[in-house]
Amino acid sequence: MNLVSNAYKYTPDGGNITIACQRREGAVWIAVHDTGVGMTETELAQLGRKFWRADNPHVTNEKGTGLGFAITKSLIELMDGALTVQSRPGEGSTFAFTLPVAS
Repeated sequence: MNLVSNAYKYTPDGGNITIACQRREGAVWIAVHDTGVGMTETELAQLGRKFWRADNPHVTNEKGTGLGFAITKSLIELMDGALTVQSRPGEGSTFAFTLPVAS
């Protein structure tokens, strides 16, 4: 839910959000792609730090504590999942994660 909420908050009106899901070799893969504000390499390096928020007017104008993504990332990792992020400023972001399928 956090990844979808963030995509909504940081995608301007007229943008797109796509959610995809697949089963992959004993895991479920889920991706949230948006055409939002995107992030720089420097911002990506900081992503996931508690209380960190990008110094970007599109981000700072939105309410938030900088905890949501950090918690989401931790939960995915606690469930033996993996998270990847691809982003480009002005083009959007893709947050994808895998979680193992319960046996």
